[in-house]
Amino acid sequence: MTHVLKDILDIVKTGNDIDSTCEVVSKDTTVDGKILGKRLTFLQFVESLEEILTSTDKDIRLNGVNAFVAVLKKLPLDFFIPEELDYISQFLCERFIDHHSFIPIVLVGIEYTVKMKNISKQMIVRYFNTIMPHFHCQSQLQNDRNTFYCILQYIFLNRLDDLRFMGPDFLYCVISSMDGERDPNNLILLFRMLPQFLRNFPLGHLAEETFDVIACYFPIDFYETEESKITRDELATNLSRCLTCVEEFADFCIPLALQKLEASLKVAKLDSLHLLKLCCENFDPVKIKVHIEEIWRILKMIIMTDTEDSADEVREAAIGVLTALLYSLTIIKGDNEQEQLSNFLDIILKSSNRFLLDTQATLFIPSIKLLCSVGKTSNYACLKIANKVYLMLLDKSDASRSEIIRIIEAMGLVTNMCIQMGIDLSSIPGLEKRWEEICCYFLLYAQNELPEIKIPALKALKVSTKILTNSQRQNYYCVIITLIKSDITDSIRKETLSCFKEAAKYFKEEINREIIQFNVNILNQSNDIILKSKWLNALCSLGNEEYFFGLISDILSANLSVKQEETEMTLKCLRDLIKNIENINLLHHFASKDGLLNFILTTWINGIKSCANLNIFRNEIILEDVSFVINSIIKVINTR
Repeated sequence: MTHVLKDILDIVKTGNDIDSTCEVVSKDTTVDGKILGKRLTFLQFVESLEEILTSTDKDIRLNGVNAFVAVLKKLPLDFFIPEELDYISQFLCERFIDHHSFIPIVLVGIEYTVKMKNISKQMIVRYFNTIMPHFHCQSQLQNDRNTFYCILQYIFLNRLDDLRFMGPDFLYCVISSMDGERDPNNLILLFRMLPQFLRNFPLGHLAEETFDVIACYFPIDFYETEESKITRDELATNLSRCLTCVEEFADFCIPLALQKLEASLKVAKLDSLHLLKLCCENFDPVKIKVHIEEIWRILKMIIMTDTEDSADEVREAAIGVLTALLYSLTIIKGDNEQEQLSNFLDIILKSSNRFLLDTQATLFIPSIKLLCSVGKTSNYACLKIANKVYLMLLDKSDASRSEIIRIIEAMGLVTNMCIQMGIDLSSIPGLEKRWEEICCYFLLYAQNELPEIKIPALKALKVSTKILTNSQRQNYYCVIITLIKSDITDSIRKETLSCFKEAAKYFKEEINREIIQFNVNILNQSNDIILKSKWLNALCSLGNEEYFFGLISDILSANLSVKQEETEMTLKCLRDLIKNIENINLLHHFASKDGLLNFILTTWINGIKSCANLNIFRNEIILEDVSFVINSIIKVINTR
């Protein structure tokens, strides 16, 4: 054993191939027996390093510490008993203050030992009592700083209670270690772990200083390259979470976000808006209320100004902030606060008024979208805004074509807001006797010949489907039937089928009775292949509604294998239906006993055997479609 250690020490002293030498020491891979094989204790190994560790040459001493840590890292986390770990932690602390060049390797040793099973509170405290007065993190290389941050991360997640008694001293150690950090890999690590720490450690009188150290990175100044493993968005998102993770930051964070909103760069504006939104969502509403006038002043300039700075993305982000702000206000309890919410809504409506009066204004629709976002924050806001907008638009007479298009879109957006908030249109003040006019307006213009009017009207009707009265639904069905069988553009057909699907979702029996059964003769008997194709496509659009599965399957079966033209048309509809992932349950229905799959297999096998109708059963294109349908259905069955 002695001669083996002597050979090892000679290698360690020179600093050559320390890692592989320590591999031999730590593992029982040779007949000489090593630490894991219990033929050499760790203490014996350290004692054998005495000459190296006490050398007057710091480089030789550093080689000894490298060997110590290299062996340590190759041993399991549960290898040492508490007494041995106590000795190890003392040794590492002594080496930490021996010479500044020892710090990197000692940090590696500390990082490994803090994770060990038998590490005690006293040992962890010893580490930080040594580190805090002797360690300037930003003087170290990037990898060494990263090692220290990894130590902190483990402590934050697993042993924070051990250091809580150190109070401001430990907090100051943490914030000073990151002050001035520029490496993106280290920053993303810090931004991800800091919220956990800050939420669970008292900030006391260091709250503002802690915030300032983090806030100096806002907004993120980072340009990605092809080599970047981290994106700017990741850094910005995690930084914003840090800045809004504790209530103590509210007094500093809201002014910061408002100040940075004055920036000219679009990305800085978006970051500031995102931060302000988080402020509204995370901080006490009472703190938000103090800044409400200033927040609205800036948001109004972004949302209601038609400038390059108010790009759609920035405007949408600003609307998101306003929505979060209103949610925050609705949380505050008490009569005074309800009055303040009402007053604030009046301010918003007054600011929007000039755009609402001019339906051709560039900001007419953006203003409507803004108000709808505001209306979704509370029933009170929804009723107030619906009353204002509906009455203003319904009373507009002699509207031009372009105005009608915008009015339809606007009323569709407001109707959608009311439906989402569960507001009955008849309960809106001022609309008790006029609410039916809204959907009648949509029905009227859905029959207009101009596609630019018809399409927004159909979109509005789809949104309004479930609130239509019985008589309105009858007109609605007539509109759908007329459009399905007409020669219309693909865009109009798409919106028509969307309305058809929406109606089938809420009024299945009516759709079956009033539309499908009423026109089923076309599907079964008509010789007009184009008309038949239109109705078959319409029926297949209901493939996600179980109520219609049997009907779809029966009608598809009836139109297969009779005539070549009908068969090709039906298989094309089937291909389109199968490609739509919404219809997966219908495909399972096709695969059931006596379902469409069985019908196709039986029909084509028998047809090929009997040499019947070669134009269908041996037609290469038809066979390719049949093969695609069969394979697709079987694949779906096998994936469940």
